[in-house]
Amino acid sequence: MNLFGMFGKGKVVSFPEFREVVRGAVRKAEPTARMEPTEKGFHLRMDGKPVMTCNLQNLYNQYSREPGARDALIQNWLDTLIVDIPDHTWGEAQTTLRPMLKTIGFVESARRGLAKLEEPDDLPSEPFAGDLHAIVMREVSGTLTAVTRNQLEKWGIGFDEVTKKAMLNMGMLAYPICVNDMTTGGDRRGNGASTVGLVFEQDFLTASWLLADRFRDHLSMRLQRDYIVAVPNRGRLIAVRSDEPGLIATVLSSNKNIIKQAYPLTSQCYHISAASTGGTVTVYKGNPLDTLNRGSVFAGDGLSPAGGAPAGFERHKPVDLSQWSGIMESTDEGE
Repeated sequence: MNLFGMFGKGKVVSFPEFREVVRGAVRKAEPTARMEPTEKGFHLRMDGKPVMTCNLQNLYNQYSREPGARDALIQNWLDTLIVDIPDHTWGEAQTTLRPMLKTIGFVESARRGLAKLEEPDDLPSEPFAGDLHAIVMREVSGTLTAVTRNQLEKWGIGFDEVTKKAMLNMGMLAYPICVNDMTTGGDRRGNGASTVGLVFEQDFLTASWLLADRFRDHLSMRLQRDYIVAVPNRGRLIAVRSDEPGLIATVLSSNKNIIKQAYPLTSQCYHISAASTGGTVTVYKGNPLDTLNRGSVFAGDGLSPAGGAPAGFERHKPVDLSQWSGIMESTDEGE
């Protein structure tokens, strides 16, 4: 039976209707599953597994872009419900750690969900700038799972040490790919042109490179002055010079529709001053506000100048995961 037959093929239904159809698919696959609706999905209880808070927003965003692939998207999502994250020791987990930018709204929602588990938990985070916080996640076989308070207690490690290790791991990777180098001036061959904007797109870590002093310095050298950064979703980072009001206005306008993107992050933009090493990060509102917490471990990441991935480094094929269970998500950008 076509799960969406009642709504018509190719027609995008509302989120509440979509959520009910997904719940029906879960009941069909797991007749004993129990679900409690939430604003963005539902709490799922299955025998032999911890309570999962299923966030369907990213799945719905993918469905909205590809309504014809809706059945396959739901089936792929259902398949991820049986994914088990390895119970790593601290020694085993160190190489899997990744720093991730999330909004305070995401962090607070995750904390509420974790507090309701049979074994209550919490999500440690570090304020970065504006509504952005940094958390740490483990990357295992194409799946990201957040490092929670219970996990830190099990390892006997503090959050500061975990974040420093995560930043060092990211420092071993190459910078994200620049897909658009916006220039002005110069001749037809580009000689004498000046870079006024850069667009980076690659993977789930792209926006989180904003945490790294070394990367912010790299942008300062490319743009040769203060600049404005937008991170509308986790896989995209845009940097434009602060003396380009037209470009800035375009970026601000495009950020209004981030909720429709896969893994949306924030509509805020950030001013980075090139006057000091690492750049001072502030929220951009015409005038810089809300200075970066300089006591944060992200204020000086201590990364070596060498970039590039280590020999033999290879990412696993991503799993299409759109749920969190102490918090989980896919490394796939859902394009």
